[in-house]
Amino acid sequence: MTSSVWMREPTPGDVFHVARNMRDMDAAEILLLHKSLDRDAFAAVTCAMIPRAMAAIGIGIDGAPFCAAVLLICGNESTPWLAEASLFATNDFPRVAGPLVRFIRRQVIPALIADGVRRGECRALASYAATRRFLRHAGAVEETPLIDHGPTSETYVLCAWRRSDFVKEG
Repeated sequence: MTSSVWMREPTPGDVFHVARNMRDMDAAEILLLHKSLDRDAFAAVTCAMIPRAMAAIGIGIDGAPFCAAVLLICGNESTPWLAEASLFATNDFPRVAGPLVRFIRRQVIPALIADGVRRGECRALASYAATRRFLRHAGAVEETPLIDHGPTSETYVLCAWRRSDFVKEG
């Protein structure tokens, strides 16, 4: 069943709702890399990042008061042509995944390229096949495993959106 969806800059209420109701695998993947395994602490840090983000997108299902997913893309001050992406979602994510993939491919990637970004990166827990599949659908390429990347030696996979994959020069 296809749902009608909406997108907006996520509010603090959206961020806390999604963090508190995050899919278990999202929590395992994201909170491992966060200084705290506390969902509210993660939400507070995420809210503080939104004003400085290159893009902050909340996507929800029509009729729902809060987002089902939050996508945050931040620049890297030491490497200004690099963007770093993170996404976390509730169990309603399958209902918004397709529209979000289309939005990333049609709007987000071209806008980042226009802003001078040459590369976007995301790290996915190697054992989380759903995340890796979503990232591939959204145009990312799996580049390399990151051995011992997690705090208890979990392996992550570095995924990237590369300008050269989207813009053919010459």
